[in-house]
Amino acid sequence: MEQFESESVNTLKSEHLNEGVKPIIACVGTSKEYDLETVEFLDIKRYGFNVDFKADSRELRSRGLRNAGKETYVISTIDSRPKFTEGLFECTSLVAVGTDAEDARSNFSFLTHQVPGSFLILNKPDFISDLKDRLNELKGACAPGTVDIVIVGGQIYEMYEGSIKLLSSVVEDVFGFTPTVIVGPKGTGRDDVYFDNNDRRLYVIRPDAGRAFNDSFSAEETPDKIKEWRKK
Repeated sequence: MEQFESESVNTLKSEHLNEGVKPIIACVGTSKEYDLETVEFLDIKRYGFNVDFKADSRELRSRGLRNAGKETYVISTIDSRPKFTEGLFECTSLVAVGTDAEDARSNFSFLTHQVPGSFLILNKPDFISDLKDRLNELKGACAPGTVDIVIVGGQIYEMYEGSIKLLSSVVEDVFGFTPTVIVGPKGTGRDDVYFDNNDRRLYVIRPDAGRAFNDSFSAEETPDKIKEWRKK
C-alpha cells in the first residue's frame, strides 16, 4: 500500500497536486455583489446536481445519494456535472474533484451538505462510512495527483471546530492530505455554494449582513483561527 507523508503536504500551496493541475478556486461575495441571473449561475442550476438537504431521504437514496434521514447529511454521487447546494446555515459542505483517470479533459466531483449535530453525534458512524466510500470511489476513478478537496460553510459556534476536525480526518485517512478550508465560517445567516466542475471554480454566496470570515486556511489551523476570530 502506498504510504503518505501528510504532514509534509501543504494543500494551501497545492503540493498535493501534480504540476499543472488546477486547485479549486473560490469566488466569494454576497447576493448583492453577485448577479445570480448570469449564465454561469443559471447553467449550474439548470444542468447541475442539486444536493438538496431538505429533500425526502427515500427520494435521495433512490437517486444514489448517501443520507441518514431528512436534514442529517447528503452526499452526492460522483459525476462530471456541476453541483450546488443552498441553505448552509450551521452546516458545512465538502467539495472534492479529480481528473478522470481515462480522460484528462474531464473532471469528476462530488459535494456534501451536513449538519454538525447529525454527523458529529447522531449519525457519526454512518456518515464516516458513507464519506469514506465516496472518497475511495473518487480515488479509484481519478488520476493520482489530481484530486483537490475543500471545506466551506458553517457558523462560528461550538461544533464548528469539531466539524472541520472530523471532515479533515476522514479525508486524510483516504488521501493522505488534509483539505483546505477554502472559506471560513460566518456569524449568522446562510451560504449558498455553486461548483463549476469543469473549471474547478466554487462560488460562495454569503449573507448580506453580519460577520463572515473569508480567509482560507489549512484544517489544522482551525483552533488558532477561532481564537483569532473571537477577538474581533
